[in-house]
Amino acid sequence: MARAKTAPGLSSRRVFTLTNRTPCQVHTQLVLDPRAEEHLLVLAKASFSIEAGQLVSAEAELVLADRYRGDPTASSLVAAGEVVLAKPLPDLLLSGNAYPSEPGGTTGHVSFRVGAWSKDALIFGDRTWTRGITGLSPGAPQPFETVPLIYERAFGGAGLDGRPPLECAENPVGVGLVGCQAGAPLPNLEHPRHRLAAPGDRPPPRSFGPIPPHWGPRRGLHGTLDAAWQRTRLPLPPLDGDPRAAQVAPPDQVYPTMLRGDEEVEIRGVQPGGAWLTFRLPSMHVQVIVHDGKHRRALPTVLDTLHVDAEARRLDLTWRASTSVHERFDELAWVLVDRTGGPSA
Repeated sequence: MARAKTAPGLSSRRVFTLTNRTPCQVHTQLVLDPRAEEHLLVLAKASFSIEAGQLVSAEAELVLADRYRGDPTASSLVAAGEVVLAKPLPDLLLSGNAYPSEPGGTTGHVSFRVGAWSKDALIFGDRTWTRGITGLSPGAPQPFETVPLIYERAFGGAGLDGRPPLECAENPVGVGLVGCQAGAPLPNLEHPRHRLAAPGDRPPPRSFGPIPPHWGPRRGLHGTLDAAWQRTRLPLPPLDGDPRAAQVAPPDQVYPTMLRGDEEVEIRGVQPGGAWLTFRLPSMHVQVIVHDGKHRRALPTVLDTLHVDAEARRLDLTWRASTSVHERFDELAWVLVDRTGGPSA
């Protein structure tokens, strides 16, 4: 499919032709780097339904801006915006619900594996701090049907009006850090090797979704956001920003190498009755070719975001390519997005 295309907000500039020969949703945008150099960003996103271990192509939707569950200052992300020039390494993300290990149970266990990488979490039904002879301790969990895999159910919280103020920078919307008293709620999601045992413990938050840009550790990677930056560079990002600020997954969900496209994925504890989600990533490679009016060039294209919605039984994959078009955007003649391999290829 070919159509005329220009970057958002630049309708007065020359239009190039975009041809998409893939099942992906494709988005192109002109993006400025910290030095105000113009780059053409090309995103291609493919979605698949997971059916008995097989992948079936489905309609994809690119997320152009962060989406929160509520107030951005007091809730976690539903989905992270995908418009960034580059990610150093792939993000691995999981959303959905946890299920008890047995019907009517009070506990569960979620594990998420891609290739040789893995992460897990303990799941508890609702529970509260209970006061005993030795002080406060976690009470017994209640039976549950599902627990959402969201940061609001993990360790964390913020009480900035307290004396002293308390905040879990990695998860200010969680529970278990502030208001520790008999009857106060405790996390449903916990790190298996760093359990919350008493008030004052600071276990790492355990969840599987994207991190907002103003949470740790991302907020410390954007660079120097001081008065001089506001006066001389805003809206451009700081020159001393860390490229890892573009990673939206928790640090322990950043894949250590680039994804090949045939890795095995196994997810446990997120389906009723103890069923597993297992499949292999498609052996699909997206190609982006541009023509500047004189020459055609193939751009390096990487698969850098993997998201599984376990409740919907859906896999989302996003490929990314970019090239400098500084002071040459109007010379761009066409962009071709093609693929090799993959389901029904």
